[in-house]
Amino acid sequence: RPLALIDLRWQTPTVTRIPLTVLPPSEGSPMGVATLANGRVFLSIWSTNPAATSPVEVTPSSGQQRVLAGANPLEPFHLIESSAERNVVVLSDANCTQTYDVAADAFGPCVDRSVGRVSVDATGQQVLVGQEIYSPSMTLLRPIPTTDGTVPDVLRPTLISPDGAHVYAFEGPGNGFVRSSASTGEVVDRTPVPQTVVNVMDMQISQDGRWLTIVGASNNLFFYRGNTLLVVDLLAPTAVYAR
Repeated sequence: RPLALIDLRWQTPTVTRIPLTVLPPSEGSPMGVATLANGRVFLSIWSTNPAATSPVEVTPSSGQQRVLAGANPLEPFHLIESSAERNVVVLSDANCTQTYDVAADAFGPCVDRSVGRVSVDATGQQVLVGQEIYSPSMTLLRPIPTTDGTVPDVLRPTLISPDGAHVYAFEGPGNGFVRSSASTGEVVDRTPVPQTVVNVMDMQISQDGRWLTIVGASNNLFFYRGNTLLVVDLLAPTAVYAR
């Protein structure tokens, strides 16, 4: 169970493997990874033993490792996201969403009333969970209603823009993607997608906030593999390029 580091500065990338000796020999495997502003690497840990799911921090230059105390025990299936400035990491599972402040080396409180995909703006000041925006300390700032005025308590594809100005939500093949104001919750516009896209498996937004990339599937099964790639130019949000 090593951590593999790939150096992309050279024409032929080099790989360095660091054995994770801090983990128990028979328990725990890395599931999520984030690079931190202090140059270290944050690893979330998968294990069927809740006592062995504390995140691990690794210093690449020395291989030094330590278990990060204060995190809520994670379920085997969990999500990890980090801000572009690498100052905030968000951990989330079915029972808890909490942040890790890199500079303070501390975890925030656990919030268990929120459901949905997790994303964070570039500065780490706004954390989107489903269709609710939280502060870094996981204080609810505001809900982002759907076009029917409700805030669904279900897992659905949502994303906050890097500048924290907009929230994008997939509302099905009929409504497509809805862009809402992160400050007011009001709908700004709507981008249609092909009727064949029933599920959205993943979506990402470029750091300049212009391009929205969507991996879609034409099957209702959640774990069905994606078979459609959509690229949306958010400067002209009616333009969808299917591949």
